[in-house]
Amino acid sequence: MIKRAEEIGFNKDIIVELYNECKNPTNQSVLKLLIFHFDALMQEKSISQAHKDIANSLADEIKEIGPINEAFFEDYNIFNRQTYRLNHVIRTLNQEFGTKIPEIDTSEEHYRKIRNVLGYTTLIDSYNELYKSAGKLPSNRDEDYWKFYMNFFLFMADFYFLEEKVAYKTAFVTTGKIAATLGLAKTQAVLGPKGYGLLLSEIHWMLRGEINEGWDGLLDALRNNSLMIFYLRELKINKGKKL
Repeated sequence: MIKRAEEIGFNKDIIVELYNECKNPTNQSVLKLLIFHFDALMQEKSISQAHKDIANSLADEIKEIGPINEAFFEDYNIFNRQTYRLNHVIRTLNQEFGTKIPEIDTSEEHYRKIRNVLGYTTLIDSYNELYKSAGKLPSNRDEDYWKFYMNFFLFMADFYFLEEKVAYKTAFVTTGKIAATLGLAKTQAVLGPKGYGLLLSEIHWMLRGEINEGWDGLLDALRNNSLMIFYLRELKINKGKKL
């Protein structure tokens, strides 16, 4: 499973941690999550040509913006220029998928608030992962498109969490709340239900040190989006076929 995670660009540390915690046979939540991840990772990643075309266009814009570093948060002119371009990409994403990702406030007042928030540098890493995956497009591998979309939605979730830090609302943030607020369920159109589940898993892992939410929080997010029901129903069907 770890090899498969590496092939598609999924964070293998999530799988390693689930394996380690699964040593306790009474931890049914972790066992269910491990089985879900195995099935979701092994599913073939198939991206339609229409979604590839959208990704190619978005990737071109990301490549024009280029990678970012600390100067993004240390120079208002850079912040204003780059976030203006990012907002155009966000609008395109919302129009194409029906997501509700809020545009970034480019005002100088908001910029100063962000600078005062501890931990904003993690956003640099998540954006540069997006930039790196954009550099692989166009591609003849569906996995490259899948990873590009995953990185895009992860970066947006990361930025949303930063905004919640600015507003001192992180105590109320959960994986499920982020998904609902940003309308990320709509990403199933390109990622599929299982791929969306993996996106929730990546978001949960990304924020694990910031929010008080264990594995049960991820399991709840999957259940609330009917992903565990979908998975268990499909699993029963597949078992029936084997019989």
